Amino acid sequence: MKKREFWASLFWGLLGIGIAMKSFEYGIGTLRHPEPGFLPFWGGISIFILSLVSVVQSLKAKLSPAPFGGQPGSLRRMSTTFVLLLAYVFVVKKLGFFLSTFLLMGFLLKTIYPQSWRRTITFSVIVSILSYGLFGRWLKVQLPKGWMGF
Repeated sequence: MKKREFWASLFWGLLGIGIAMKSFEYGIGTLRHPEPGFLPFWGGISIFILSLVSVVQSLKAKLSPAPFGGQPGSLRRMSTTFVLLLAYVFVVKKLGFFLSTFLLMGFLLKTIYPQSWRRTITFSVIVSILSYGLFGRWLKVQLPKGWMGF
């Protein structure tokens, strides 16, 4: 398994570099004035960095963990995540980005690996606020407002 992780991480690292290099064609811009290639560039860099971490971990690993599909309840968690993401796509226009994101995170945190209510609500609020701030305010993406107006 260590070999598979190494090659998979290497693939993702090369893909991240490719994405970052291709984004130069669209222009990167600056932090204050991002151009169309800004987000893909930093996304590609992030993929590359994460794959580097994974390559190092795969080289250091002595015993390989059980594959995700082999863990108890993994099929249920994958199916639940898929269904929740699909539902998110259908309700985001009606409920709005902020409320839909809050509900998605809440359901994921309570059903996939159940967390306490305090942690679930806190994390859902933080993710909703940060994602709204990033996409709605900073990047000025037109997000669905829904029936509540935000």
